[in-house]
Amino acid sequence: MEHPCPQCGAPVVLEETDRILQCEYCRTRLFISTGGHSKYFLSPKESAPELFFLPYWRFKGMVFSCTATELAGKIVDSNLLALKLPVVPVSLGVRPQVLKLRHLSPAVEGVFLTPQVPCRTLAVAGHGGCATQRLPDTFIGETESLIYSPVSVRGDFLFDAILQRPICQLHERMDLFPSEPARQEDRISFLATLCPECGWDLEGEKDSLVLLCRKCNKGWQPEGSGLERIEFGFTRAPVREAPAVYLPFWRITTTVTGLALKSYADLARLANLPRAIHGDWEEREPHFWVPAFKTQPHLFLRLSKSLSILENEPELDCDAEIPTSPLFPVTLPLGEALASLKILTASLAPPGKPIFSIMDKLNFSVSKSLLLYLPFISRGEELIQPGIAMSIQRNALLRGRLI
Repeated sequence: MEHPCPQCGAPVVLEETDRILQCEYCRTRLFISTGGHSKYFLSPKESAPELFFLPYWRFKGMVFSCTATELAGKIVDSNLLALKLPVVPVSLGVRPQVLKLRHLSPAVEGVFLTPQVPCRTLAVAGHGGCATQRLPDTFIGETESLIYSPVSVRGDFLFDAILQRPICQLHERMDLFPSEPARQEDRISFLATLCPECGWDLEGEKDSLVLLCRKCNKGWQPEGSGLERIEFGFTRAPVREAPAVYLPFWRITTTVTGLALKSYADLARLANLPRAIHGDWEEREPHFWVPAFKTQPHLFLRLSKSLSILENEPELDCDAEIPTSPLFPVTLPLGEALASLKILTASLAPPGKPIFSIMDKLNFSVSKSLLLYLPFISRGEELIQPGIAMSIQRNALLRGRLI
């Protein structure tokens, strides 16, 4: 997509997952705040008297389906018509990938038709969700946006305003469909990437949701019209070899209703760990570890399960300064991590355990959360966490940043 720099007006090309606008001309660096799902439009080839914009929901993210016997996850990337209008194309196809998108603003002329179908309804239909599932689909790390595609009315025909060719013959008037003007609130706003506490430049990659200040050792995330403080820390790195990268994880402490899960011992029993239950486990708080970055569903669950059932958690070093080794960006917010806890609990239980029958009764109340960075060293195409013998393919991390 393309957006003018708020400082100098130069065109800046952004990806849909970008959170930071950085102008190559004036070096302005700003955090992008949308206040909800983003709204974009495709530009018509030329203006027309009767110009309408059809709404399409764009959805990308992980979707987990939980039935009475299995748990399955997949990546969904779709764009589908949000109107009950069968005569027009149901999808934009590859247009969002090959044409420049622009952020919607009140200055754009035309009639913007109001979506009639919720995004989640189309996402479920798009990936084959069925109504007989025991639990509703769980969406994790999703990106929802609304894309308006221009059409024009000429006599009894509806024309594609981009290719200037007829789409279909009209059997109903377009102006009878509910519409809404582009509002001032639809415009994106920007936040300065300066530490609210000391004024130093905040560090973070273009798709990161968390920015760190190296001067005062504070972390910040967007909240409303400003930045909110976030607690973070690091686990101790191996002495012999410098880490290739630090990967972020959410460590969440919760109170669970509907399931006996008050201690690490309860967690070990749920997962049926092949180890004897130690007495001190009954007093130890259980922690759910969730990746703070997007990745493939099977890897997302594997990382969460492996860290959550660790008998000896990585040693924390929360007072340490921000390391010089690269920090992988936080692309999955805490709210999305909390939404995954029910699915993670189901994945911990071994096959045959009647956990699925009570999944809809589970509720999680968060008591503590902490963003923790774990050091990984490089071994060929793999990244390895030496303290817990965990490995991740480099390509898996790269593919996750495209979700």
